[in-house]
Amino acid sequence: MPHSKGSSMARNTWFSINFQYSTDAKPWAPFQKRINGRWASDTRLSFINYSDVQRSLEAARHFGVRFQSSEVSHTFKGKVHVFKFQYRDPWKWLLDIVTDPTLNNSIMWYPVEKYLHQNGCITRIYDKLNTGTHWWKIQDSLPQEVGVPHCFLPLHLWLDKSNVAKTVKKHPIILCPGFLHSVIRNASGNGGGVLIGYMNIVGDPSETVENEDDSASSVEIAKFRREGVKANYPCPRCLIHKSLLHNLSIPLVMQTQQDMKQIFTKAQKLKSSAAEKVLRDAGLYLVENAFWSIQNSDPYLAYSYDMLHAFDSGEWDHILDEPENKQLSANFREVPRWCFLKHFNAVTSIDFADGNSYQDILKCIIPCLTDILLSNSPVIHCFRLLGILRTIAGLCPVSKEHIKYFEECLPKYEELCTRLSNEYNKNYNYPKHHFLMHLPWDLRTKASTDNYTTRAGEGFQQEVQQAYDQTNFRNTEPQIVRIDENQEAIA
Repeated sequence: MPHSKGSSMARNTWFSINFQYSTDAKPWAPFQKRINGRWASDTRLSFINYSDVQRSLEAARHFGVRFQSSEVSHTFKGKVHVFKFQYRDPWKWLLDIVTDPTLNNSIMWYPVEKYLHQNGCITRIYDKLNTGTHWWKIQDSLPQEVGVPHCFLPLHLWLDKSNVAKTVKKHPIILCPGFLHSVIRNASGNGGGVLIGYMNIVGDPSETVENEDDSASSVEIAKFRREGVKANYPCPRCLIHKSLLHNLSIPLVMQTQQDMKQIFTKAQKLKSSAAEKVLRDAGLYLVENAFWSIQNSDPYLAYSYDMLHAFDSGEWDHILDEPENKQLSANFREVPRWCFLKHFNAVTSIDFADGNSYQDILKCIIPCLTDILLSNSPVIHCFRLLGILRTIAGLCPVSKEHIKYFEECLPKYEELCTRLSNEYNKNYNYPKHHFLMHLPWDLRTKASTDNYTTRAGEGFQQEVQQAYDQTNFRNTEPQIVRIDENQEAIA
């Protein structure tokens, strides 16, 4: 019958198409790869829609240290100001690290001393954080109780500003476990740095809409006012006057938490004028340091040399602009291209914001200057000493002899900087230049500089930017911390 024939042809056509499709399709479809299909066959996890993904993430977030909300209040001029914030509990995160079985063999529980025996000479070397002398002093000061072992677990705190938009800035706080190897804690995987929270930016409560002055002169004055008062003793580690920051051979008087507390307590008992003089001579203000309240800590000893900002981006700003000319850029263009070496076509006209760029310039600049400046030019010799200092500071491991030679180079570098000041009107009275004097102490007490580098934290800036771009740009902090919790759960 016509009707039955039509129905039979429709069924035959349908079976023919289905048979042809199943023959050409891959057996593991709809998975793109065979290994994905095998993995899915042994798992009980499946996602059908967006809600399934969110429910699974919510369950996975409980396996990590989650953010919690809190607030602090302060009374100013009779008005109570409340600041709300979200944070991860550092103690819970620390317990999560030390109880992780995958990190048990990588944790450095106690300090060690390392020596190199070569050609009959024995020298001490410093690489990991527990090879420094400071860990030994802290370990010796811990309580010695039978059945209750004590150990020192250092932490690396990083805080900086992130420009996530033209008018929006975030201030992430990153905490890294210093008791893990640098290759682990500086990475983004298990045992790496973790986001503790975002620092609240507190404005001036005295400024209101009624008394705000938007005139050009007022804005200019406010700009300099917010930069803060230039301290007579700007170094956070020692008491050196701001007029002597260029001197790299002067004996230093180190700051300690105990001494600063005594000076602060003494100033509180004096009248305003006398108290101001006592505090000014110690580089203090009549405001108690918040870090003093942390038990078993010393912020002056914890402060470490920053290779990225103090050396790579700090010293160069005061030297590189001297030989700026077309010939230097032409010489840099002729430098052969090399793997992992950045090539510069206009080296004197680039605004260098990347510390790695300064490192690459330092490797090539001396040959590029030989036909521009005289052989006795302080600029060439200054760059040569900078290359030596940068190489020693970046060594891992670094030996006792290396540190001693670094100290011997500092007076020579000071003499060259003095010549640059006289011939090119340069000013070396700035803190980053002075910080070079503290680097040998850090190398001995905290070992190589990669133990307290800020490069890992700088890499987190991109994650903050990416997380911000995933928000709706309104009340972004809860959304950003939720994104970070999801990333920690997936990792």
